[in-house]
Amino acid sequence: MNSESQPLQLHEIHAMRADKAVINRVYGSYILMLSFYGITLLDFRTGLLSRSENYVSRYKNLCRSPHNYLRVTRILKSLSELGLEHLNAGLLLYFLWEQSENSQLNVSRLKSSMDRWWANCIRDEEERTMVNDLIGQ
Repeated sequence: MNSESQPLQLHEIHAMRADKAVINRVYGSYILMLSFYGITLLDFRTGLLSRSENYVSRYKNLCRSPHNYLRVTRILKSLSELGLEHLNAGLLLYFLWEQSENSQLNVSRLKSSMDRWWANCIRDEEERTMVNDLIGQ
């Protein structure tokens, strides 16, 4: 964490949301970070994700390096602040799918972060409840 960083102000959020160049940069950054984690964005509109070709090594890095979990938290919060929250549930549901269907990303620290932090980054109460219910299963 940068203890000298300043909180984003409401007028800055509105200006950033209205600037297509900013949104395009955030979109590009999201794709880059997904790639770093071994994930590919298939559909921006729905947030549908898939494994990248190099997912095995990238998943290992994600699971063994807990500093990645703080990065995921920041990604989720940034997407929410900048009006791209629809991508959050897609990422969390993807992690759940990999855990339940493929026995991947099944480490306790990742699960704990998802349960304690990530699901709560979803602002829409109905969507957050749905994701939390799935995490609890």
